[in-house]
Amino acid sequence: MVATQAVITDLTLVTFDTPSQVGYAPAASVGPLNWRAFERLVGDGFKRRGYTVTGFGGSGADGAVDLGLVKNGARYLVHCKHWHKPQVGVTVVRELNLVIAAQRASGAFVVTGGRFSREAREFAQTCPVELIDADGLAQLIGLDCAQYPKCAAELHAA
Repeated sequence: MVATQAVITDLTLVTFDTPSQVGYAPAASVGPLNWRAFERLVGDGFKRRGYTVTGFGGSGADGAVDLGLVKNGARYLVHCKHWHKPQVGVTVVRELNLVIAAQRASGAFVVTGGRFSREAREFAQTCPVELIDADGLAQLIGLDCAQYPKCAAELHAA
């Protein structure tokens, strides 16, 4: 069985069956995606990791919960932060932690194409919220940033 690899090109996730088909895509960045497309891209990444996406919950560009996930009977929440600020702060993580309890979820993820503040990372260590930054996002969607450093640089700039 050949591993599937994915690359973002011109706002479309393109999947290849063999690593030899994957090349550098100059537009391999999540920056140009609108927030709905970013949420769908994140949802597709979780699907490839064995989660079932139970819905897209965001009613606007920055709703509290954007995706619902289920894996092995456990419920998870996802908050996508697709914005042009370089860091996601602790307030986002604190708010999502409260929603976990209210929704009786097992945990949650905050996904960004950027980075998290030190305070956000420290707080996440005390609760069931996992932080997925630009590097984690690249892994989630299947982009091999070690192999394509220009793509990684564009993800970090998003």
